Amino acid sequence: MDKNTVLLFTRYGIGEAPAELQQRLAGKFLSLLNDSATLPVRILFYTDGVKLACEGSLVLELLRALQARGVELILCSTCLDYFGLTER
Repeated sequence: MDKNTVLLFTRYGIGEAPAELQQRLAGKFLSLLNDSATLPVRILFYTDGVKLACEGSLVLELLRALQARGVELILCSTCLDYFGLTER
């Protein structure tokens, strides 16, 4: 990925699979991304995707690690409000 790459999560996981597998796939993807030398400039979270960046998410620590490496995490405030997740 180059310095202009932006990733978008619109689901609480990756793929068309049972919810647990979707979350595990997201975790694996983010883990591989974190191990990569080239990172996206930002990751956007919309609709159900905002749940990945909230307390209780299986991938929250990976997202924090990516953020610590300079990846900007942007969450849709309207979606957070809708799901009652603003405080999480």
